[in-house]
Amino acid sequence: MSSEKKKDRRQILEERHYPINWEISEGEICITDYYNKKLSKDHDVYQHELSFIEEEISSMRFSGEICCM
Repeated sequence: MSSEKKKDRRQILEERHYPINWEISEGEICITDYYNKKLSKDHDVYQHELSFIEEEISSMRFSGEICCM
């Protein structure tokens, strides 16, 4: 996939879902998008943000907002 197509895909995801909110709920990471839709664990945005959220958790932050990819 070319970098142009990746950029387009990224822009589309940002327009559809960001900003997103995340929190720990019942021991699980829960991510909701701009429209308050819960994102599944296999969703592209969930997968993209998972490492960042895990870093936040290790810094003792258990919820937050992410404004862009």
